[in-house]
Amino acid sequence: NGFEIFKMDKGYAVYVKNNYFYFDNLPQNLENITTHFTLDTRKVYLVYNASEDFNDYPLRKLGTVLTSLNFLIYKACIDENNCPDIPVVNCNQTEKVIYFKVSNTLNSYTRDNCIILEGSNTDHVKLVDKINYVLLGIMK
Repeated sequence: NGFEIFKMDKGYAVYVKNNYFYFDNLPQNLENITTHFTLDTRKVYLVYNASEDFNDYPLRKLGTVLTSLNFLIYKACIDENNCPDIPVVNCNQTEKVIYFKVSNTLNSYTRDNCIILEGSNTDHVKLVDKINYVLLGIMK
């Protein structure tokens, strides 16, 4: 597809759209992961449950790519329990919500105005790498 992927000390890098973007997984290792999403608004909430054991590394990775593509990114919680001083949103927002849901099953699906990325912290990294490759035009 014309993109050169560079091996780094930890992970991989691709130079696209005048920036280097970093990945933990190669595209061919993500081909079996299905993601269904449409980003039809420029404002996007990246959401998690503050009561769950959640590592925000994949959230930050996705935010970096979305910001480079001129999306307005806001970190938020899905409910008020243990939520720091950030917005609380749900799937009925008019803006797009990408919800990092912690579970034992790797899955990606939409519900109302949410894109739900479900899985362990390791699964979230794989899902985000796949989405970032698609957003950057490296994968379909």
